[in-house]
Amino acid sequence: MSKIASWNVRGLNQPTKQKEVRVFMNYIQIGLCALLETRIAYPKIHSVFDKVFCRWHWISNAEYGSRGCRIVIGWDPEEYYVNLQDMSDQSVHCWVQAKSGSKAFFYSVIYAANNYIDRRSLWRDLRKFKAAINASP
Repeated sequence: MSKIASWNVRGLNQPTKQKEVRVFMNYIQIGLCALLETRIAYPKIHSVFDKVFCRWHWISNAEYGSRGCRIVIGWDPEEYYVNLQDMSDQSVHCWVQAKSGSKAFFYSVIYAANNYIDRRSLWRDLRKFKAAINASP
């Protein structure tokens, strides 16, 4: 199973930053990666993330954000199955299984709002998701 990473990668609109992410993922041999605070505007997400992830599959919460994409998850389809479970402006929850069949787990990526009042919806979502997955990893 390849490595999993997350990166707060503000500035992904710039081609040099896109290349830096691609080189890092290849060099470290990452197969599943969450990028946070990308701030890619909704109309540009396909062109940018297709460049960053190349042959990988990806999902983002761009349709939920007013200030661009906050969370994107990309994965190598030869390494992982990823099934989206739930999404909001502050979280993305997935079920992930390594294609080797050895590991399966729930994968939550959180990019919380700065305002504590806005985070209340995140806490409600987390409690709901915890109840749904029970004691699963």
